[in-house]
Amino acid sequence: AIPDSLHILDFFFEKNIPMGIVSNKRSDLIKKEVEHHGWGKYFKAIVGAGDADADKPSFAPLMMAIEKSDVHVPMDNIWFVGDTENDFLCAQSAGCHMLFLKGCAESGYFIQKYKPFFSFSTYSELKEFLVAI
Repeated sequence: AIPDSLHILDFFFEKNIPMGIVSNKRSDLIKKEVEHHGWGKYFKAIVGAGDADADKPSFAPLMMAIEKSDVHVPMDNIWFVGDTENDFLCAQSAGCHMLFLKGCAESGYFIQKYKPFFSFSTYSELKEFLVAI
């Protein structure tokens, strides 16, 4: 698991903010990971490769996750946490805000090109940002 990930999951859960997973991994593998970490209560939807009409970078899997979560808010009220260019493209095409987890060699390039709503290196940084807004 990513360091501090449980803290941010608890933070969103306690605030009653619905969460889902949108991945290009197969959903059966993601569900096994979620079960292994004991995170099942946190996620209203898990959408993996092949579940939607198209995979990321399409926004189709994100829309499926939103539907499964029964979330009814404007897209600009949705935060997409991700760490790849596919995540940026998915969030951008759906019209939601990208919260970018830095760490890959291309992080600086992605930040300059896509201008995320917020960039962070640890989930503790993300939580500090969210508490402040």
